[in-house]
Amino acid sequence: MIKLEIKIEGMNIPKVEYEIYYPLDNQNFTKLNLSLCKDTKIDILIPVPITEDISKYDPNKDYYNDICTKAKSKNGTDITLKDRKNEFIDNNMTLCEEDCELVDYDYSKEKAKCSCFVKIESPLMEEIKFDKKKLLKRFIDINSISNLNVMKCYKVVFDKSILYNIGFFILIVIIMMYFICLIIFLRISFLILKNDITNILFSLKMKNQNKSNKPKNIRQNLLELDVIKIGQLNTIYTNHIMNLSIMDSNNKLERDKSNTMILDIPNKTDFSKKILEYKDFELNDMKYDDALKFDKRSFINYYFGLLRINHLFMFSFSTDKDYNSRIIKIFLFFFFFTVHLNINALFFNDDTMHKIYVDEGYYNFIYQLPQIIYSSVISIIINNLIKFLSLSQSKIVSFKQEKLKKGLDLKYKKLKSTLKIKFTIFFVITCIILMFVLFYISCFCGIYENTQIHLINDSVISFITSMISPLGICLLPRIIRQYSLRNKKPYLYKFSKILQMI
Repeated sequence: MIKLEIKIEGMNIPKVEYEIYYPLDNQNFTKLNLSLCKDTKIDILIPVPITEDISKYDPNKDYYNDICTKAKSKNGTDITLKDRKNEFIDNNMTLCEEDCELVDYDYSKEKAKCSCFVKIESPLMEEIKFDKKKLLKRFIDINSISNLNVMKCYKVVFDKSILYNIGFFILIVIIMMYFICLIIFLRISFLILKNDITNILFSLKMKNQNKSNKPKNIRQNLLELDVIKIGQLNTIYTNHIMNLSIMDSNNKLERDKSNTMILDIPNKTDFSKKILEYKDFELNDMKYDDALKFDKRSFINYYFGLLRINHLFMFSFSTDKDYNSRIIKIFLFFFFFTVHLNINALFFNDDTMHKIYVDEGYYNFIYQLPQIIYSSVISIIINNLIKFLSLSQSKIVSFKQEKLKKGLDLKYKKLKSTLKIKFTIFFVITCIILMFVLFYISCFCGIYENTQIHLINDSVISFITSMISPLGICLLPRIIRQYSLRNKKPYLYKFSKILQMI
């Protein structure tokens, strides 16, 4: 046997090359054809001192291939599988050659035992080197999108380390708010919406009656209403005219023999006018000719009217009366933060984690800025879809603007049925989303404990960004709208209506 050990600069182990000869006589040797041993493995012992655990030097171990195995750098940052592999190559931590596997290590003799394929031929001296691409291929091939693979680590995540999982506790609080919202909506908010719809129906009938010039009296135009069962409840409307009083101990509203509720309304005409008067959101959607006639708002009033619709904080916490459930609007504020948190986590791929690792844990706002913008845009799109399911205003306003006298009762019932379906779908979908986000974010923050602060920072910034942008965006449609109405430009008016929906 002829064995060559070639020291390669930067490597901890030599490159071993060999040839085998057979003695035919005492003077001549014949080189054996080792191709007959192709795909056969032999053991090679290589002297190399190490101080750390052998798993750090074995590319087949979980440390390099199992995302559920945590790793922290000396700077306190999480190390992704990709960075661990690159660190293995860059620091020349291999104890065996490219076509070998580490079998064992003898700490007393300081020798690594490698199982290697038989080398068929030896290269020329100048061609002997380590192929780092081959070394990388020795790692088990896994999906590099680590932020999705973390979901398989639930057994590791939901243990004692859950106490340090910030994302888990954020989602638990929001899910608790979800169930509180659901209870309040079912017990109170939905009844208020139904009362709003009933008031509109009553007012539309009053309006139609006034047009027909029929005589009116206090007990005329009795209206069918749903029985409200909330104990001793007095429903007081904003104009303080209509009062519905529960009369008997069974919590049933007073009804006459025809099972029709009796409303004692001192001034029905004023009440109906108050109900049917235009609100900001109705003025915003008016046709050009109607806007010329009815929209007399100042620049500031229109601007803040748009903000109350497009600015998330103002939309959620404004006390102005509209035809949406107030408790749902409040819940949407926190639910939309959940969406931002989840979308940002999806963008925390290997490249993002690597940048945090290279920056030694410092928050790099410039690098994170594109990710913040992307997540903000995607979150806005998702939020608009959720708003479509959760908000009732457009449906109620369409009913309020109904011009046909006939079929109002049927449309009234159809509207209530439609809203029930919408709200049911909304609560089911949001529940599913919240449960998924709870599981995903908990896994992400559990495996990357040292990255969760970066994730929350990005989420808060993108969330705030989504609330700052409407302050400027809402100015443009207002300027164009005002110009179009003053200068009789219908096409510009239509353009402003498109802009106000952004």
